[in-house]
Amino acid sequence: MAEGKKSFIAYVDWKDTFYSLPDDKAGQLIKFLFAYVNDENPQTDDVLINAVFANIRQALKRDLRKYEQIREKRSLAGKASADKRQQVLTSVESVQQKATKSTVSVNVNDSGSDKDIKVRNIDINKNNYILWRDATPNGNYKLLIDFILGSNPTGEELIEVLKLKNQITEKKFNMLLELSRENKVKITEKLLDIEKNQRTVAPNKKQKDLMLTLVSWMNYKRKR
Repeated sequence: MAEGKKSFIAYVDWKDTFYSLPDDKAGQLIKFLFAYVNDENPQTDDVLINAVFANIRQALKRDLRKYEQIREKRSLAGKASADKRQQVLTSVESVQQKATKSTVSVNVNDSGSDKDIKVRNIDINKNNYILWRDATPNGNYKLLIDFILGSNPTGEELIEVLKLKNQITEKKFNMLLELSRENKVKITEKLLDIEKNQRTVAPNKKQKDLMLTLVSWMNYKRKR
């Protein structure tokens, strides 16, 4: 048996083999079988047991080879999946590090470049969303990202939303999804409301944090 393997396949057609033996020999054979699959390396001088078990041994070895092949394929698939997740994580961290450096550079070189900072924030957030969309198997989260990036009634990217900090990661999306069900409001509708509001309000009244604004606006209906 392979290391960590706790079971084996017994075939129904073995019944004829066991039933054809006297009870004492059938008992010896079943004990011999369990000793074998538990790697006890059983030995016997009984010619009958050796002869009968030869066919059973071949079936067990064939099944063991299949088991090893499947385990190897799963191991390789798991490693490939882990490598892909690490690549995505590294890409996200790289973008975030560049974002920090870019913001610091702008603040040092030009104290009046708030517009430039927002443009950089838009690019960073868009890149993050693209990475998150490629990495997630969550179809609903993919649709939300596409909505923010242009697949919405306006046909355009939600630029004002993308300017804000604290964007919607998959974990935050799942939290918002629960909140939307509780309050019977749609996340996408609130995103459009935020986009419209940010375009029309005075600069000193603009929102800064996307998640805080979404949660506040989604709870507003319940509080009224």
